[in-house]
Amino acid sequence: IVLEWFPRANRMRYFVARSRKPRRAGKKFILTGLGAGNILWAAVLGRRSPLRRGGTMKSAGRFLMLSSLMLMLTSLAAGQRYSVTDLGSLDPGGVVDVSFANGINRFGHVAGSSYTALHLHAYLWTKPQGMQDLGTLGGSTSIAYAINDSGTVVGQADLANGDVHAFSWTRARGMQDLGTLGGHESAAFGINDAGVIVGESYPANGVAPHAFLWSMGHGMQDLGTLGGDTSEAHAINNLGEVVGFSAITGNGDTHGFVWGESEGMRDLSTIKSYYPSYAYGINDIGRVVGYAGIAQVYSYTYGFLWTESKGLKLLGFLEGGTQSFGLGINLSGQVVGSFNNALGISYAFVWTESAGMQDLNTLIPANSGWILGPATAINIGGQIVGSGPVLIKGTYTNHAFLLTPQ
Repeated sequence: IVLEWFPRANRMRYFVARSRKPRRAGKKFILTGLGAGNILWAAVLGRRSPLRRGGTMKSAGRFLMLSSLMLMLTSLAAGQRYSVTDLGSLDPGGVVDVSFANGINRFGHVAGSSYTALHLHAYLWTKPQGMQDLGTLGGSTSIAYAINDSGTVVGQADLANGDVHAFSWTRARGMQDLGTLGGHESAAFGINDAGVIVGESYPANGVAPHAFLWSMGHGMQDLGTLGGDTSEAHAINNLGEVVGFSAITGNGDTHGFVWGESEGMRDLSTIKSYYPSYAYGINDIGRVVGYAGIAQVYSYTYGFLWTESKGLKLLGFLEGGTQSFGLGINLSGQVVGSFNNALGISYAFVWTESAGMQDLNTLIPANSGWILGPATAINIGGQIVGSGPVLIKGTYTNHAFLLTPQ
């Protein structure tokens, strides 16, 4: 496994160097066929490679890999500053000049939603082309939630008859309807680099949605629940591990889950017996982020990081607040999300093992004109997306943002 950093492009990539096998030279391994970047970290692993599609990894292997990565990468995040890019909207300067960002891939391509002159539409943003309207499935509205490294975007869109269906979008095929589990509605929230998609859908004659996994050739698979009536899947990593949340037996509470093909759906539990928990993100070494608690004013809500070995770890609060929400995590373990201050106002944070929770508003230029709201996703290069008010011609409007490490 090789982790390679390209300083001029401010990009990081990881890959399995297996196209040409390493040659032994004395006690060293010479890795051939690498790019022009700086090799930050490399390790030779056995056949059960943690980053190989469909592979598995034991807890000890994950811990070893994680420890090595964190030593190299968290030092890069300490004292980090960011530039801010305004992604604009699909109705610039119009009556509804509003946009939101939900997902980002390693190339800095962003998926989200923005209002046109009339309706909310899914978009794909790239630096060369700006914001592209992805359209709908025949209805009026669509929302994009995630994007993989191949540029496939997933989300939900209205049909002409008013039903809402999950979609996938590519440049070659445009927007494709993923169907449902038999009911009238579905939504896709996550996708991995193999093109496997997760989300929620109503089963036939079902009164509540179930988490699903969709793959080419197999269609939509019901992942079931933790014993209750409802479940949702929100993210999937490149090992095929899925996270989300589900009602538990008796439907009294909701718990976060992690699902694997061999293990099925496992309960991540919660921090207090009467608190619900929700899982929203997972990285390729199985670290999960989410929150536990009741998301309402004057209630405690705890952002968490879950690992196989240690269970739920609380991310803490900022500015005397009582709420934090973990929403995204990258390979190096950087977590992004939102926290509420003592007045209940929501701001963006980034969290690392070395620096803890930091208000992203303190890490951007003071005269930027931005108030960074919830941060929703982070890529391997540390780029972060979210949305918040930005001052344009003397007026604040809500736009999607892209933060790039400096």
